[in-house]
Amino acid sequence: MGPVQAVLNGLLKFPVFTGRASRSEFWWFAPVWAFATAFLTEKIIAADVVTNSIPHKTLLCLAISLPIWSATSRRLQDTDEPGSQVLWPLLWLSALPLLFVLPFSPLAAFFPFGTIIFTLIAIAVLAVCAIIPFVIMGPLIGQMILPSTPAPNHYGPNPNEVPT
Repeated sequence: MGPVQAVLNGLLKFPVFTGRASRSEFWWFAPVWAFATAFLTEKIIAADVVTNSIPHKTLLCLAISLPIWSATSRRLQDTDEPGSQVLWPLLWLSALPLLFVLPFSPLAAFFPFGTIIFTLIAIAVLAVCAIIPFVIMGPLIGQMILPSTPAPNHYGPNPNEVPT
């Protein structure tokens, strides 16, 4: 698959998280989309495209990321791995509530300097959790470099053997 067809395929299949994406389809699409996403995200954050609201800008940036998540999910499924692994680097976000809940916990009142101690604990947990995406991305990228599963797998037929 050539670069133009791969980019078009990635854009047209952005809501599709099922099936398989060949190695060439993914690796032609990923760099183009990474540059496009970086450019669009910078423009959205710098300008008042939506509003000055951080949640609106965050949702818009997540929507821009949807095509690469879809392509990555299909690429992982092509190597017979679950496509849900694409969400693993986002697991650290589950620790964010600790920053807001833990320092104001009722337990903090029982300790001298409890609020400070619990805030430091929350920051330490968040720091450890912030490293997780970088640890997880190595094996995911390694998995996406592997060739396709040669035969049909339970995610669909081999994209190199059937017309797209």
